[in-house]
Amino acid sequence: MGFFDIFRTQKRSDSPSEPNIITYPVSIDAGMDVVSRKELAMKIAAVYRCVDVVSKGVAQLPLVIKRKTDDYFVIDNDDMWGLTYLLQMRPNSRLSAYEFKKSIMVQILIGSGNAYIYPRWGADGYDSLILLSPGSCTYDVYSDTYVVSDPINKVYGTFEADEIIHLKNLSLDGGYTGVSTLSYASRTLAISANADSANVESFKTRGTLSGFVSGKGSTLGFGTIQDSQLQGVADNIEKQLASGKKIFNLPGEMSFNQISLSPADIQLLETKTFNVFDICRFFGVHPDKVFAQQTTNYKASEMSQVSFLTDTLQPLLTQIENELQIKLIPREMAMQYKIDFDIEPLLQTDLLTQADYINKTISSGVKTVNQWRKKFGQAPVEGGDKVLVSANLKALDVLNAEIPTKTYKSTKDR
Repeated sequence: MGFFDIFRTQKRSDSPSEPNIITYPVSIDAGMDVVSRKELAMKIAAVYRCVDVVSKGVAQLPLVIKRKTDDYFVIDNDDMWGLTYLLQMRPNSRLSAYEFKKSIMVQILIGSGNAYIYPRWGADGYDSLILLSPGSCTYDVYSDTYVVSDPINKVYGTFEADEIIHLKNLSLDGGYTGVSTLSYASRTLAISANADSANVESFKTRGTLSGFVSGKGSTLGFGTIQDSQLQGVADNIEKQLASGKKIFNLPGEMSFNQISLSPADIQLLETKTFNVFDICRFFGVHPDKVFAQQTTNYKASEMSQVSFLTDTLQPLLTQIENELQIKLIPREMAMQYKIDFDIEPLLQTDLLTQADYINKTISSGVKTVNQWRKKFGQAPVEGGDKVLVSANLKALDVLNAEIPTKTYKSTKDR
């Protein structure tokens, strides 16, 4: 099997009695066992870091349920369907809310490109949100149903489209099912894995010095250093280096010449560098976040964080919000309730910038003192619920009323 065959999709099992788990046979060298494709990909540092950054970025953001009151939405603390506890604390007996969201993103990015969630009902509302095991759920495009066979979570049967929460990666079939990022990046990942393997082999052979033995003398006959002699000396040097000796002697006029990095080695290092950037492009992660391009410019670093939020995370958050809204909130109440991510944890910067931001939101009347104190886990203070505005700002009608008016006589009256 060729190296690029590592990332080719294998046929999915259609047996309803067992999970449809996709495996990918890989053979990098004779000593490696058969592993799945995602396990191989996660051994590439840039892939691991990109998946870690994106999945943790989503997982750290709390999901809140908001209720419409007087034409604007406020956080609903009534928890009518039991969703608040499930979304913010523990969606099921196996996972916390953080692990739940992180596992969803891992399935989307490097799994099958799809994450399926089964909302299980109890006596008083939702009992749990079960993230189905990888490969245990299949979507039937023609009947618009989901066939589930998940012995781990004990979920079986055929479900209507509105009974399964389906989150997906970029789709190629019109939005029905997602495709793993690994499939899109298969060629880049194969090159990267090949480069890593070459590096391993290089370190195996360069654990000690590398070089060649040469000797003076070019005339055939007595006193001339023969090739067999050079080979014998070279073998002896190799044995001494392997045994740990640092200093050794050479006979006669022989010399040892150490070999530095070859042009091929240098090109390999350059290939690895460029490959990291390509992997970052596939996952939408700035090279700064994978420690590939460290910058000392604080403004540039801040802008890369903003770009990561708007270009990478926000589309994912919007998809999750929409799918949860459609599948968890009854249609007749959809205009009164909504499920949102609180993105403020991603907007945190250094303390000075954060203090300036808080001060401006208070002085402009966007937030009250007690709202900020609540976010920092502090008790409210008297008068902290009043909306404050800067004394330098006034409404235009108030300002016009305070301007003294002056009556001018026409020239005829003078």
